[in-house]
Amino acid sequence: MNKKEFETIKSLEDIHWWYVGMKKIWVSLLKEIVPKNRLDNILDIGCGTGGNLKTLENFGSVEGIEFDTNALEICKKNNLRCYQGSILDLSKVKRNYDLITIFDVLYQFDKSSTKSIIKNLRNHLRDCLKDEGFLLTREPAFKLAYGRHDIEVGTKNRFEKKDFINIFEELGFDIKIITYLNFFLFIPILLKRKIGLLKSQEPESDLMEPSKLENSVFGMFLRFEKEILLFFLKYFSFLVNYIFPFGLSVFMIAQKKNYE
Repeated sequence: MNKKEFETIKSLEDIHWWYVGMKKIWVSLLKEIVPKNRLDNILDIGCGTGGNLKTLENFGSVEGIEFDTNALEICKKNNLRCYQGSILDLSKVKRNYDLITIFDVLYQFDKSSTKSIIKNLRNHLRDCLKDEGFLLTREPAFKLAYGRHDIEVGTKNRFEKKDFINIFEELGFDIKIITYLNFFLFIPILLKRKIGLLKSQEPESDLMEPSKLENSVFGMFLRFEKEILLFFLKYFSFLVNYIFPFGLSVFMIAQKKNYE
């Protein structure tokens, strides 16, 4: 990703409906699923410009790793604990994390290499994630939703729930919640992206400062999704993974079992 795109991300992380709405969802679900005072040490793999690092500081001691030097520079300018590293090489990561987060990282690798990457991650999780520690991840969903923005940011893979279930259960995780997000906006955004591809195959970022109306309306849909998920999690937890049959992102919180 180019430097300009990272600078755009940084300028929008606290105001754009997508960043704000998604953050409220994962924070709310994390609070509901993970017992209080269980997250002393947290690692964010692929922390980008550090927007999620700031939020995770409310849960415990946080540090991030990031491969891109442009993003790393932005993190350091904002006094965030972040050092250069990659999901492909976690050998320098310390041990005994209570939570590891991976936000929109795996999509940068093609499908054929994703499982080997996660297996490599699993080997490091033997040491660096505590027993019964948690893993939180979110990635773009459905190949159908591919658009010019994916060309801009280098998307090589989009996931479905079954991909995560197959991979992470096999690797020794107990999935606590797995759901699609951005369900209500899936169709309109899908149509916009497909029309964009018909017009041109040139890269084009989705990231721009939204109007107040767009921010309000689109943000409302994500807030509604959050309330629906929290309601089902509280009263009908056995159904929570089936509420949204599709969406623009797939989200999961899982707990480490054992590595026998």
